[in-house]
Amino acid sequence: MDPAGSIRETVDRALADLQRVLGPGPTSDLTGALRAEFAEPLRVAVGGRIKAGKSTLVNALLRQRVAPTDVGECTRFVTWYRYGLPERLEVVLTTGERVRRPLRNDGSLPPEIDIPGDTVHHLDVFLSNDQLRRVTVIDTPGLASAVEGRSEATRELLALDRDSRAAVSQADVLLLVMALDARADDDEVLGSFEAQFDGLRRTALNAAAVLSRIDLLDTPSAEVRVRAGAVADTIARRLRTPVSAVVPVATLLAETIECGLLSEEDVAALAELARLGETERAGLLRTTDRFISIDAGVPPARRGRLLERLDLHGVTVALNHLATHGPGTAALLRRLREEAGIDDFRERVLDAVARHGDVLKCARLLATLARAGDDGAVRHAVLGVLEQLWLDPSLHAVRLQRAAQLHSAGEASLPADLAQELHALARGATGAVPAAGADALATAASRWRTYANSGRAGAAEREVADTVCRAYELQYERLRDLTDSTDSTGSSG
Repeated sequence: MDPAGSIRETVDRALADLQRVLGPGPTSDLTGALRAEFAEPLRVAVGGRIKAGKSTLVNALLRQRVAPTDVGECTRFVTWYRYGLPERLEVVLTTGERVRRPLRNDGSLPPEIDIPGDTVHHLDVFLSNDQLRRVTVIDTPGLASAVEGRSEATRELLALDRDSRAAVSQADVLLLVMALDARADDDEVLGSFEAQFDGLRRTALNAAAVLSRIDLLDTPSAEVRVRAGAVADTIARRLRTPVSAVVPVATLLAETIECGLLSEEDVAALAELARLGETERAGLLRTTDRFISIDAGVPPARRGRLLERLDLHGVTVALNHLATHGPGTAALLRRLREEAGIDDFRERVLDAVARHGDVLKCARLLATLARAGDDGAVRHAVLGVLEQLWLDPSLHAVRLQRAAQLHSAGEASLPADLAQELHALARGATGAVPAAGADALATAASRWRTYANSGRAGAAEREVADTVCRAYELQYERLRDLTDSTDSTGSSG
């Protein structure tokens, strides 16, 4: 049976039973809403400091330039991008009322909405965009924003361990966008990264990071991706708790390529500049001012547009490619896409979390349900369903996710080797479960059981250890069943 399908069926059946037991009432309504949410796409919240390139990355992810990248009214609000028709913008007020506003002709958000900002809770943008069939993207105001209330709202939205006024203000996956500072050394970058993740309950499965604007690194153009990759690897190795990946992305370049913003006239202008001599071309690319001001056969306005689309790093990559390989739009776009790093990001982050989508959604929904019900009888019914679900073998991956969150939040303290093993198990990493057979599984379970029974383990640590032990026991049972089935087939043959 498909594990994801098994999780969906198990949870839906349990929640349906809970609704019948509860009858009409607020907790029953919440339970119904949670059942409906399981059918929704995975929710990916994009956070980070102001001007880190969040909205530019959102546009690249959607392959549509819809999120505003300039400072404006709409960048002050949490914005949900959802699949839906007709395409529209709905301003959700703090009262719950929805007010429609038109999108621009190109489908992007308007710069102003003409509604007092203190009355706006968030924006809902509905697009007939195939990318949104897979994920709902939540673009947030920058942390450390000049509008402190908005910054705090973002922190509340992203923190899975904090109460929320409604289930819809929770995210399944946390994506931190962090602009590389060309002048910062690795220690400064790492310290800034940890500070931005502070207070957010994340695991190796439900959190990832993008090092954005790597094109601004003070490094020769040909070495930018190598340098950015080295910084990303350093951060990934030295984080106090893991994330699924730390991926460098040239966000402006990614937006331009993914959204098809490079016109035929732009490509022709690049080809014209690539025909310059090597010395003349090098002088042209020394600074942005020189690139626009030096006489080079292409009008300054067109060169300014190239900088807006590619920045100087992207222009340099494009000219070097064309000078070496000659004209060819398809090959040029492939080279720019490679330099942007967006395909690597999709594979290492979006594809990875999508494989665990039901586990992540289930972890969020059960955490929401656990906070429901003040009345004694209602609370008793809710806890009974939760206990039933936590003991169900098909939901063990969700228990592992909870265990990893307990460690990430500092509620369970583990030795470094056990912490690494826990997070590897939670994200289903290859080799996380011993592959040497029943003896190795038994040894791994025994190691965790010994830890649980030691004086070092408190209640939270014992819960984590019990969860990991059960993971190995389930693997052992599957291995035994497979062995018995093979032996039976061999004997009958």
